Amino acid sequence: MTERHLQQLNRTLHGVLKENEDMSINLATPEQWDAVTNPKHYKKSADAIECIDAIKSSMDADQFKGYLKGNVQKYVWRYENHPNGRLISLQKANIYLGWLIEAES
Repeated sequence: MTERHLQQLNRTLHGVLKENEDMSINLATPEQWDAVTNPKHYKKSADAIECIDAIKSSMDADQFKGYLKGNVQKYVWRYENHPNGRLISLQKANIYLGWLIEAES
């Protein structure tokens, strides 16, 4: 993924987030934010590593970037119709996009 593609994806995601102020990440409840940043079902036990860390360790850098890109696309693609709601899907896309930008830096 080129820097231009990352910037375009970032603009698209942030544009979607700004379409409606009530979808702002800043307005998310603690429960919604926890569901995005640290869902309980992402660890097998309280002292276990998170699934994302296991996935990352199983891939080389390019494979992991592809995984991150795919998740950004998935959450943006389905956010309007996802049963968990628009905000949570967009927040998850934003998390993966941030990780992808970090991986490209």
